Amino acid sequence: MGEVPNIGSPLHLRGTPVIPAQGAPTLGQHTEAVLKEFGYSDAALAELSSQGAFGRLATKDND
Repeated sequence: MGEVPNIGSPLHLRGTPVIPAQGAPTLGQHTEAVLKEFGYSDAALAELSSQGAFGRLATKDND
């Protein structure tokens, strides 16, 4: 997607680090990580994905 120039905040507070602006996560970007935190196994995630509960994300490796 690339970078998009953005105007920073004019407010600067002492002791507060400046965090670069980020875009919102894409739809489903964290689905597998969240389900793993709830205890779902890789096999269970594969089964849910095969049933269409969620899709695998396109990455540079699997485009």
